[in-house]
Amino acid sequence: MAKNICVIDSEGAEELMQHIQAGNGVEISHIVMGINSYAAGIADQVFDRYRAAGGDTFDTARMYYGGECDRMLGEYVRKRGIRSQVKVCMKGCYPLEQSKMYLARLAPEDIRGDLEKSLQAFGTDYADLYLLHRDDPARPVEEIVPVMDALVREGKARAVGVSNWTCGRIAQANAFARENGLTPFTVSQLHFALALTTPPLTGDITHVPMNATEQMWYEETGMTIMAFASQGKGFFAQYQAGGAYKPTVKAYYTSIPENLRRAGRCVEVGEKYGVSATVIALAYLLRHPLHPAAMCTYSKISQYEDSMRALEIPLTAAEVRYLETGK
Repeated sequence: MAKNICVIDSEGAEELMQHIQAGNGVEISHIVMGINSYAAGIADQVFDRYRAAGGDTFDTARMYYGGECDRMLGEYVRKRGIRSQVKVCMKGCYPLEQSKMYLARLAPEDIRGDLEKSLQAFGTDYADLYLLHRDDPARPVEEIVPVMDALVREGKARAVGVSNWTCGRIAQANAFARENGLTPFTVSQLHFALALTTPPLTGDITHVPMNATEQMWYEETGMTIMAFASQGKGFFAQYQAGGAYKPTVKAYYTSIPENLRRAGRCVEVGEKYGVSATVIALAYLLRHPLHPAAMCTYSKISQYEDSMRALEIPLTAAEVRYLETGK
């Protein structure tokens, strides 16, 4: 259940945002700060602004730049002395080679080992959330869930979840957890944005974007969603700038005609509110009935400042529907 909705002014003088229950007493910000790549000297400034805006949730992963993002975030948190004030989501068990995503890593030693490496690199004893970065459908959930449960019982993770798992596999895992008194998965990361894509377009067979089947399941279960690629990896900004798309953006999104129509509607609605299409794309998620936490990363302070204006935009249910359907 979302709470603490507050509209901020454009100067960010009174910046508060929603927080969302993520399981086992962990609450995460409606906008989650992703830790990926940042220009030199930018990270701390962006993080400080994000915290001033009421944000307190950071997402990292063992595979991001060989663990460098774990270390970088941990250094920031130590410098500011804020470990108890922030929520840290860590992810492990990503395949070792990007070109061989089918070679899964979900053995017990992978699950435990990746978390312990991230904790050491960060310099903390626990993760607020620990997520399995990819699935291995060939491995029974009976071999996975007990390991995650043990990490919670040992205090190394407050709550656990998954990234890029189908709803069917999550349901199987949580049924097993309930039947055996173990810790269930309470949060799921997947590609969820106004811009649509599919695994063949992203070139990753393990990639799980939101689709009709997934959405129906999340509507029924109410499981907490963390939406990555929430602003379409720059698709909306590049569309509005005239369509000079970067290769990844072009591959992911531009071959789906509906994405171009949706981007056009973002420009249109953005003109009404006096903001960019990217802001509207993020506001769409913040006002979506599934109440996802939107994961965002920035390479420039100006990108961050523009993006955060989404907290001000009071999109109506009718506008959310119009952005999706044109009706």
